[in-house]
Amino acid sequence: MLKRYKAVMIITILLCLIPMAAGLILWDRLPDPMATHFGIDGEPNGWSSKAFTVFGMPLFLAVMELVCAAAMSLDPKSRNIAAKPLLVVFITMPVVSWFMAFTIYGYALGHRLNVGSLCCILIGALFIALGNYMPKNARNYSFGVRTPWALDDDENWTHTNRVGSICFMVSGAVTLLTGLLTLKKTGAGTACFIVIMAAALISSAVTMVYSYLYFRKHGKGSSKDRNGAE
Repeated sequence: MLKRYKAVMIITILLCLIPMAAGLILWDRLPDPMATHFGIDGEPNGWSSKAFTVFGMPLFLAVMELVCAAAMSLDPKSRNIAAKPLLVVFITMPVVSWFMAFTIYGYALGHRLNVGSLCCILIGALFIALGNYMPKNARNYSFGVRTPWALDDDENWTHTNRVGSICFMVSGAVTLLTGLLTLKKTGAGTACFIVIMAAALISSAVTMVYSYLYFRKHGKGSSKDRNGAE
């Protein structure tokens, strides 16, 4: 898989590293150390050196991009993952890198950003993107709702991921809307955190229960992948 998507990997790694350039441009205006971790209340509770923030964090995310790609390439059913869902996976780390740079550099330059609401918007958009592509893949061990019953049966996989798609897209929309509505409100961090956790837990629980109930009702159906690969 790494060979098939070599160009995409190179582009996304470079995108992960772009915040380094922004950090260099802003270098003289950035404090040392810099706030790099924020609590639920939106106040900083962790600091890092300017050098680590500007260079280390983007580099770490670029390495994580490689690790994720390598892990997916070890999936014996990786060919069952469609191209567009893979693109969502590949673009996640660059988006996180840019988001972190925006919030950290913004706070360092004196802008009072509502970090909780921004996280809600980012995670909500990610939920929607993941949910949209869940039903487009055959069974695999990397992308989708991977319950034991779904991984053991094509029919269970198909139905479970259709339900999971609806759950994650609805949860994503609610999370995204929460972020937008609280963007200009102070002290909204706790509410945003609750919404994010509730969305993730409810979506996961509903799809897991559905997959198990489908198994109990229908048993094991076709164990052959939709594309004929085992």
